[in-house]
Amino acid sequence: KRPVFHLPVHSATAPKSHGRYYFTNPAKSKMGAIFAQRGFLPTTDIHAASIIWFQSKQKIKKVWAGGGKHRRSAWRELGAWQSINHLEKEREIGHKGRLLFHLHRHFGGPGTIPFMPASYRLWDAAERQAFLDAIQADADGSPGAGGREDSRRIGSGTKEHHKINGLKGAAAGFRPWIMKQAHMDNGQGIQIISQPQKLAELAAKLRAIPAALASSSSSSSSS
Repeated sequence: KRPVFHLPVHSATAPKSHGRYYFTNPAKSKMGAIFAQRGFLPTTDIHAASIIWFQSKQKIKKVWAGGGKHRRSAWRELGAWQSINHLEKEREIGHKGRLLFHLHRHFGGPGTIPFMPASYRLWDAAERQAFLDAIQADADGSPGAGGREDSRRIGSGTKEHHKINGLKGAAAGFRPWIMKQAHMDNGQGIQIISQPQKLAELAAKLRAIPAALASSSSSSSSS
């Protein structure tokens, strides 16, 4: 089932205080102080605030619904004049693997996205195999195989690229990859695979993963 994104489309008339009040959770926060410095006034009535800020997204439904479990989505009750700092399904774009899933579904799979290099979710059996096929095609010297056209690899394969990266001999024809480990944030878990031997070691590990095991767990993604 495809996820649905809801935007604030509630057409309720804005109160006379529109544009004057803010609501924050927790009530005392650095963001609240910033809003106050800019002339906004605090309010404990979330329905009267034009600016709504939550430190924790998980508390939005609880605060908005007053603890009720069967209320409509808080985002559907927002007035068109209200702004909130979280999207209802923001994980679908904030999680790199989920974002790549939606981009692949929209454009047609790895190598079809016009504004980024071919990228693969290595926990997905089909995309993992496509990645292995792509690096094998690179090793065999097949241009553009696996969606890795030179036009999408800025400078890759050029003399300037080799000079900058100090690549010589067999490594001169090698295309680097960026690998992002899952479940790690703030720039952690990112690796640049810049040597053929390192890529060969990764490929060997991926080929040894049973398809059923890899499909049931989140691993890395490469581009």
